[in-house]
Amino acid sequence: MVGNGQAKGSLHNLQRLEILANKLCEEEGQKIKEIDEINQLKERLRELKETRRRLNEQLEFGPKQVLHRVIKKKANRKVKGQKILQALKLAKLRKQQELFKGYRLTGISVTAVNDNRIRVCFDTCYCAEYHESFYMELNIKNHGVFSVYRHTLPYFIPLQSLIDDKLNENTKDFLITISRYLIAYVARRGQTYKTQEKFGNRFSEKPLYSNAFDFVELNLYTDDTEENTVKIKLLYDDLLEHLPTRVSLVLPDDCPAKMSQRLKKLKNLLQTKPLPDVLGDM
Repeated sequence: MVGNGQAKGSLHNLQRLEILANKLCEEEGQKIKEIDEINQLKERLRELKETRRRLNEQLEFGPKQVLHRVIKKKANRKVKGQKILQALKLAKLRKQQELFKGYRLTGISVTAVNDNRIRVCFDTCYCAEYHESFYMELNIKNHGVFSVYRHTLPYFIPLQSLIDDKLNENTKDFLITISRYLIAYVARRGQTYKTQEKFGNRFSEKPLYSNAFDFVELNLYTDDTEENTVKIKLLYDDLLEHLPTRVSLVLPDDCPAKMSQRLKKLKNLLQTKPLPDVLGDM
């Protein structure tokens, strides 16, 4: 009986241990299962993070976003470019306004051809009569820098020298100097033509002169007999002047002393008074 009781007790203990072991195994299996699930969740989470990273890259660096940034940069550059252009236009406008002021009284007028070019008109006159006008067009480059586009000025005006020395250093002086050259030229020409018109019968032959009227040669009768003549040469070394800088007289061999004195006086007068006035006083 005792033996049977002990056997039953041992069997019961073994069953209990078996149940406990099975329970522990089940719990351990559940933990392993949970760990596997956690690991799977972690892997899924990692995959989701990678997918999100790729999507963010597409959002950041996709064609639309990149193109948008390029357009934005171009737009910014365009705005800056427009500001620069506006500043240049303002500089050109101020340069034009500087030239427009007060030139008409000096025989110079300025008009705008377009935003990048102006036209300068040089009026000329002699003895209170207007003569021809001369024109020059100036291009206005960046920062208000001028360059000569075209002109109708006489060839003997030292234009290139004036451009180098004055055009962008002192534009007003550049234009006034050209006007002085033109006025002096028209005055020399006017004096020669007026002398020929008024005193043509006192010349033994037609006056000779250069295109610039910086050289004039006259053969003038010394008396009413029209037997003797004096050759007068007028030389204008300075084309800004309307009076000769040098006067040369060639007297006849048998010129009387009194006439010689008169002609020498004439030489001095020709350097201080216009030619028609001097001959009119003789």
